[in-house]
Amino acid sequence: MLETFHPTTWTPEISQPETIPTEAKRTESLIPKAYAFIVNARVLVQNKEYNLALNLLRQASNLQTHALILKEMVQVLIFKKAWDEAYKLIQKWYILYPGFEASYFKAQVEYELSFDDYSLQSYFECLSHVDSEKIELFDIFKNIGNIYVRKR
Repeated sequence: MLETFHPTTWTPEISQPETIPTEAKRTESLIPKAYAFIVNARVLVQNKEYNLALNLLRQASNLQTHALILKEMVQVLIFKKAWDEAYKLIQKWYILYPGFEASYFKAQVEYELSFDDYSLQSYFECLSHVDSEKIELFDIFKNIGNIYVRKR
């Protein structure tokens, strides 16, 4: 199951049968207590308890720096529309774990903050990591077009 990012429609990852191998691969380097914080934070996010979820994710990040913890924190901040805080955290995530996901989230938040030049650069960086068809490609190309229209 592919995740898509959109501030109003994102839903947290829930381990469905087809995502269990992916989830196991992504969490194998997490210490058990940090993973427990993530799982509980996801339950809180489903119930729109974003501040409590952030508290748990911050506790997890105090235990260990991991891409999944940073991603979950960014997604909760996006739900809260805390764009500036999300942007600061995404920059850390991107530096520590560059790749498609980090550059995609970075581009999306830059787009929301109207940082058009940075957003374009991040979208193109994101496209350089694409090796197969991804559901996010529609949003990427749509937003690139919107940026060019805004810059006219």
